[in-house]
Amino acid sequence: MRVMALLLLGAMAQGCGGEQKKDATGGGSGAARSAPNIASPHASASAEGQLEYGHDPGVPDDVEVSVSPPTGPFSNADLSAVRSLASMLEVCAAGGQQLQCIARRYDTIIAQEVPLYTDKDCDKAASPFGGGHGTAKNPYLICAQAHVEAIAGQSSAEFLQTRDIDVSGVNAFPLPALSGAYNGLGFALVGVAIHGDGRGGGAGLFRKVNDRAVIRNLVVRDASVVSGGPEAVGVVTGLNEGTLINVKVLNSHVWLAPGAQSGGRGVAGFVAGSNAGLIRSVEVRGSWMQYPTGTNSGTASGPVGLVAGSNAGVLAYGTVQGSGALTAGWVETLGGVAGLNSGAVRDSSAHVRFLPGQSTVPFTGLAGGIVGANSGEVTAVTSWPFITASNSVGGIAGSNAMGGVITRARVEAYDSTQATTSIEAERNVGGLVGVNVGGAIRGSRAATSVLGTVQAVGGLVGTHLGGEVDLNSVAVPAVVGSGTASQVGGLVGVLGTANSTLGLPNASLSRCSVTGSVGGASQVGGLVGAAFKGAVLSNSFGDTAIGATCPAAGGLVGGVAASNTATISAVYTAQSRFSVSSGCMVGGFTPLAGGSVYNNNYWPEATYRVPSPTAAASTTLSLVSATGTMLNAQQMAVQSSYVGWDFNTIWVWSTVFHRPTLRIP
Repeated sequence: MRVMALLLLGAMAQGCGGEQKKDATGGGSGAARSAPNIASPHASASAEGQLEYGHDPGVPDDVEVSVSPPTGPFSNADLSAVRSLASMLEVCAAGGQQLQCIARRYDTIIAQEVPLYTDKDCDKAASPFGGGHGTAKNPYLICAQAHVEAIAGQSSAEFLQTRDIDVSGVNAFPLPALSGAYNGLGFALVGVAIHGDGRGGGAGLFRKVNDRAVIRNLVVRDASVVSGGPEAVGVVTGLNEGTLINVKVLNSHVWLAPGAQSGGRGVAGFVAGSNAGLIRSVEVRGSWMQYPTGTNSGTASGPVGLVAGSNAGVLAYGTVQGSGALTAGWVETLGGVAGLNSGAVRDSSAHVRFLPGQSTVPFTGLAGGIVGANSGEVTAVTSWPFITASNSVGGIAGSNAMGGVITRARVEAYDSTQATTSIEAERNVGGLVGVNVGGAIRGSRAATSVLGTVQAVGGLVGTHLGGEVDLNSVAVPAVVGSGTASQVGGLVGVLGTANSTLGLPNASLSRCSVTGSVGGASQVGGLVGAAFKGAVLSNSFGDTAIGATCPAAGGLVGGVAASNTATISAVYTAQSRFSVSSGCMVGGFTPLAGGSVYNNNYWPEATYRVPSPTAAASTTLSLVSATGTMLNAQQMAVQSSYVGWDFNTIWVWSTVFHRPTLRIP
């Protein structure tokens, strides 16, 4: 017997989208009643009415999420009057503000009446479906392989799955574009096998999810997807313009076969290849990508993410666990959540491994623990990265371009097994971002181990060419430039650029701190490796141990900056501890003044160690007074020593450590 109830899926507070938690209410005109339990081992109705999968797929508990009132083209009153997704989309189209409108689809969808069935209501032998009429109140029931195959002829209808279904023998995939709705009720489709045809469209369970279509409460397990060419590939859908809510992809594999990308750019993700709609509360677990062999652009993959290859919509509350990519060849962008982001990624987390596959040569391209390349919004995300790559790699993003804003992002030092997270690349490697090209990074933290083998290595950012990096901290086991690596900094490897033709805003690094160890060959600094004219470093401090091999005579090592032509103001190092080889020029603040502007900077008496008395004779200790004021230990521990500093709005005196520390607004 069919039971009708109003199921309200409780929503977690959204970081920047203004979505607020809803209480479950009953449907109909009588007293409120809760939704009945669903006869499935995968799903249950919680006390709040939210369909659960055993845990919350949102952001970890220790990530702070702010709650703000809804903003955008219509008010709460307008939203309550919107009774269908179609009418909401019309209101959004009239009012603009695309991302806010996409995020609000969730409120509209969960407020709709949903019929709930048990497996007894579905006739497995019936054809083409196990019951129903394909409407919202009386959807087609899906409980057998034949019912899944029949969706191809009715993709504008509404469907309800009532049991786990093994579809390993179904050859109907990918199904045509979905224009209706599919509710899996927490049940699984097992053994989905998808072979793209290379026609440039989408390939997945559904080729495409259209803007008014909805897939929710669905588990896809043990799926195998093979790309057939330059197309959008995903386990659930190749192209999403609609809404995907409470979807899980488990123990699945996506193959981008050698040569499959020839003649175009493929895009791939486990949930969606490309997203321009809403993906919310999704989980990817135990799933892996395999990349094409070869290193030329003819066999290259386009944007690839473990949730969505490219994201121009809203992707919120996504969780990626125990998944990754085996790489061999050239990859454009690779991200733990999205490969390429021009939309919004919010309140998501990723525990990923990007490692060489058949070849021991790391892939080339942009890679990040959350997004490969960002020009949109990344907010309240957490990453546990294990990444080995070649160029432009970060714990959050490989690159952050103009228009890109990263806020409240965290890169953790250890995963749940206490394994140390790490990022390794040749150049442009940072704990948060590999290369920042005019974007903004605010209120974030990195605690992962960073290793660069050639150039531009930083605890926060490898290369910061332009834009704003503000109120960030890094506490790292080590920032290390091995071999002959140069331009290594505890915060930033390279700050600013000598190329004025790029048209970028000046690089600003302010209100940042670093604690840990920094090492490299030359141009090694406690805060910055190399800083260029036009860049600004201000109101920041470091507490680092610095090591350098200086293979070439005159190698520069600085407590703050190794080489500098930038403006540095209100900066100090808590202690200058150096371990250097012969040929180094060491400065407690910076070894050479470089004609830069220095205002109200302080540094401690330097202590440095060299391997032998012979090496010590060829090591130069530079005390450049123009950079600031050298203080002894007693002076460093007195607030009045820091003349010209703002202790009202920027700095606060720590009575525990007896030194300045940054205020948290």
